[in-house]
Amino acid sequence: VADCEARKDVWARLIRCASSARRRGRAMKYQKVKQTRRVVRFYRVSFDFREPFRVFVDGSFLHSCIQKRLGVPKDLFAKLLGTDVKVFTSKCVQADLRQKGEEYAGTALAAQRLSCVRGGLQPPASGKDSIIELLGEDNPEHFFVATLDAELKREIRKVPGTPIVTLQNTSVVLEQPSAQQKKVAEKTERRTKRPTEMEQKWLKAQKQKRQADGSPSPSSAMDAATHTRNEMLFKKRPRSKAKGPNPLSVRKPKEDGKPRRKRKRDSAPVEQGTTPHATEHAPEPGTEHRRKRPRKRTRKRRSKEDGAGPAD
Repeated sequence: VADCEARKDVWARLIRCASSARRRGRAMKYQKVKQTRRVVRFYRVSFDFREPFRVFVDGSFLHSCIQKRLGVPKDLFAKLLGTDVKVFTSKCVQADLRQKGEEYAGTALAAQRLSCVRGGLQPPASGKDSIIELLGEDNPEHFFVATLDAELKREIRKVPGTPIVTLQNTSVVLEQPSAQQKKVAEKTERRTKRPTEMEQKWLKAQKQKRQADGSPSPSSAMDAATHTRNEMLFKKRPRSKAKGPNPLSVRKPKEDGKPRRKRKRDSAPVEQGTTPHATEHAPEPGTEHRRKRPRKRTRKRRSKEDGAGPAD
């Protein structure tokens, strides 16, 4: 009996541990999805990334996916980013995989099925050089780069507006933006908040007007810019006054020389206290209680002279 109770206690503890681990796993999964959405939103707002997203796959990332049997790269990226994606590679990456021997034969075959980017470096250039040349100074094509090469990651982090996709054990992860990328995003945000040329001209005119009137001016240029935008957006427009009555609801005027048609009415005078209909159909005096006799219908017969009778 003691052994049974001990086993029950052990099983109860195991069940509690499993349920708590399951809850922790769900919470971590939700947290990961939330972080990924936040990073994607950052690149959308700050660097103008648009759907469908474009992902450039390195040979190291593709080889690791095939070894761990994670599935098709396109499905992995679509699940990570939450939308449709297009997966690309380069001819230099395909050539590097073919040169690595039989161990990378399956990876080279999988890379051949992916679409290649147009232009850029051609073999015998290395895959790293082709990726760095493709990204340029500010990643104008808006590529996500999927790689496991540490040296290549360091080079990519220097390029503003370039998100990196990597693997942690068997899960695909989108890296957090680097400090340099955040600084570039802040600079672009400040640049967009500055007043435009049209707003600056308007500000100068308003400043001259305030100086002439003696009214106080805004405390800073940012306040002046917001004040300008608000006045331009919420400026009261003058209401359009009615030009005239609706022509469809107005009676047509008389034409010259043509009198208007009048209704025909009886010219006989109507006695006071009676209506015209009552005078027309009023019975004669002394015949109010007489009923009208029904008229007999008689059938006319044809005479013999007309030839209707029998022949003699």
